[in-house]
Amino acid sequence: MKHAFIAVCLPLALAACGADAPAPRIFCPNVRVLAQASTVTQFLPGRQDAGAEITSAHLTGVAGTCALKGESVLHVTFQAGVLASNGPANHGQTLELPYFVALTEGDDIISKTIDTIAIPFDGNVSTAAVSSKTLTEDVPNTHASGHAEILVGFQLTPEQLAYAGSHQAP
Repeated sequence: MKHAFIAVCLPLALAACGADAPAPRIFCPNVRVLAQASTVTQFLPGRQDAGAEITSAHLTGVAGTCALKGESVLHVTFQAGVLASNGPANHGQTLELPYFVALTEGDDIISKTIDTIAIPFDGNVSTAAVSSKTLTEDVPNTHASGHAEILVGFQLTPEQLAYAGSHQAP
């Protein structure tokens, strides 16, 4: 009887050892554009009329991936898209617009970095569409990360924030 038990159980035990372990659960944070910081309009200093507009730019979205790196870290890779107008006060110059990437949990900002994106207006073009450099965030693969967000937006001055708030479509 003892040999029969071993004969039945041994193949089952070996099969269990050879089976692939279940893939670990991945808790990717949500990556999105912060609506309140999705548009920036730059003017010549001290003016806000149409002739003084340098550019109006809009973050069109973010796209990317989230993958497990090692056993406990998530590597979030993404790019942001920007569509910008060449205002009459710009004269076709390349613009550098500041933007931020913030890792948040609820109302708490865990980390924030600021970078710039170059908007080239080659020749006499009226608009330019560009993508940011590839952005990365490493976060722990914990349940809390599944509730976190990575927010992307333009780094606005108080004047730009007020202008954007008063000129948003209803």
